[in-house]
Amino acid sequence: MKKILIVEDEILTAKDIELKLKSLQYDVIGIATSYEEILKIFEKDIPNLILMDIFIKGEINGIEAALRFSKDYNIIIIFVTADSEDETIQKAKTEKTYGYLIKPIKYEDLKSVIEFAFYKYETQKKILK
Repeated sequence: MKKILIVEDEILTAKDIELKLKSLQYDVIGIATSYEEILKIFEKDIPNLILMDIFIKGEINGIEAALRFSKDYNIIIIFVTADSEDETIQKAKTEKTYGYLIKPIKYEDLKSVIEFAFYKYETQKKILK
């Protein structure tokens, strides 16, 4: 089963995403609100995919956290934000970014972005072998 970590500082939004992911048969390994909480979860388990809010608690934002994890781990990153400004979208573009979701997240959008991200990741892995 594919493991997903939710990084979201709004707990109601995080719980809503968690319910949607579980209905899609994904294993949610945790919910984190800050970079420090992500590190604690990583001590126990490493996800295949992170749904990363761009604006999280603490000094490190979601984009910076994603860049750090993409250097050290081979993890799929999908950004989640209520901010659809061009500047934010441009900052979120990295080679490890596999998608971008605008809150509130619809079930169909979540499903299609995650399925596409896993497909793209697996295809790239085969090409690089």
